[in-house]
Amino acid sequence: MLWPVVIIAGLGLWKWRRSWLPAVLPALALAGAWAGSLLIKELVARPRPPVGGRLTVVHSWSYPSEHAAQALATWGMLALMLMAGRSARARMLLALSAALIAFVVGLTRLYLAAHWMTDVLAGWALAGVWDCLLIICYLVAQQVTAVPAGRETPAAAPRPAA
Repeated sequence: MLWPVVIIAGLGLWKWRRSWLPAVLPALALAGAWAGSLLIKELVARPRPPVGGRLTVVHSWSYPSEHAAQALATWGMLALMLMAGRSARARMLLALSAALIAFVVGLTRLYLAAHWMTDVLAGWALAGVWDCLLIICYLVAQQVTAVPAGRETPAAAPRPAA
């Protein structure tokens, strides 16, 4: 379900922001959370909770929760990319909405007995670290493409008084 959301949101962000980087960051967040979850699952190889209480069918290791990681990474990054130029109230609503979605996804993983609580927490932690790395790269790219202060074009530079 997240890939169609990310593609549609990416197209909308590209049209609104006129830049490819904000448009691809939600997709990179989703892909990184997916890949990181799979890698850590194979390294840790933690079994899931007992089958008796499980309300869903699962076939992989438990730690970390891939659903929790993908939800927070994707919705969090999407909220961050939508915050530009918005009021403080709108930014707060975007952040709270992303956090609420991620929280509900984590709760459903626990309710379905597909994960232990630590699996969900680890998924959120993975998403947080991954999104922070992406945001650092984004901010560095913004700094590189910005015109440094004091380096205006010769036509824009003030002329000395005669």
